[in-house]
This record gives sequence, C-alpha cells and structure tokens, in this order.
Amino acid sequence: MSVVRQDKSKSGRVTPKASDVESAPAEKNDDDSSVKPRKVSREPVKVAGPSPIIVPILMFGLWGLGAAILLANYIVRDFAGMPSNWYLLVGLVLVLLGFIPATRFR
Repeated sequence: MSVVRQDKSKSGRVTPKASDVESAPAEKNDDDSSVKPRKVSREPVKVAGPSPIIVPILMFGLWGLGAAILLANYIVRDFAGMPSNWYLLVGLVLVLLGFIPATRFR
C-alpha cells in the first residue's frame, strides 16, 4: 500500500516532524470551534531490564526434559517396556510448561 501525495505542486515532507510541537496536527474540541495544538511528551520511557537468569534456565530445562521424555518413550524400549501414552502426556506437558517462562523472557 503506497501513500499518494495529494498536492503535486508542493515538495518536502508529507507529515510534520515529531519534534515540531507547533506543526503537529491539531486536535479539535467538540464543544467549541477552537483548535488546540497537540502536546508531545518529552519524558523518557522506562525500559524493563533483562530477565533473571532462572527464566532461560527454566525455559530450556523444561523443553529439554520434555523432549527427552518424548524421545525416550520411543527410542529406549527398556524405559517402560513399550511406548505409553502417559509418558507422551508428561513430555508434552513439560514442553508446554516451557512456553510460560518463554513468554516472560526479555
């Protein structure tokens, strides 16, 4: 999707600079016809720091343990005698639980 300039005789920016408060788009009040310029916030944005070290350890640990149980269910015959649905369920639950710390990872 492309934006087409309406007036071909003008050149330069189509939108005003964010640093220009005077040239920022104005907001119109519904109660009267006066137009007020929009205020631009100059406050710094607070950024959350990195995750604690336990988050990636827990994430990869749950994924690894779940994947190991899933693979061992089929590869190692002495693990339970035969493949079992309970080992599949436990492995899948552990893998899915690994997604909880993955969503918290920064």
